[in-house]
Amino acid sequence: MQIQFDSMSTNKFFEWMASKFLEVSLPQIKNSIETKYSDDELLTKKDLCERILKCDTKTADEFFLYKKGFPFVEFGKNGRRYPKRQVEEWIRKNTKFN
Repeated sequence: MQIQFDSMSTNKFFEWMASKFLEVSLPQIKNSIETKYSDDELLTKKDLCERILKCDTKTADEFFLYKKGFPFVEFGKNGRRYPKRQVEEWIRKNTKFN
């Protein structure tokens, strides 16, 4: 058994599916993000380097801040802030042992 739609019906069907997907998933995504970042201190690069990474900003840039998956929040036009708990979790997950 084959079901076929004309191109207009197909587009309307996919638009409807996309809207339903967003209707269901966006509240869950929002809740997940809010839970993950709630009450989390956002650190500047300087604070991150001094308090967590214990290195200068050049070293942080080279070895941490631009690694895939390193957590940050865009702040302003060209700025970043680093969620303290997420950074600590990233360090735990990415620590290697011999």
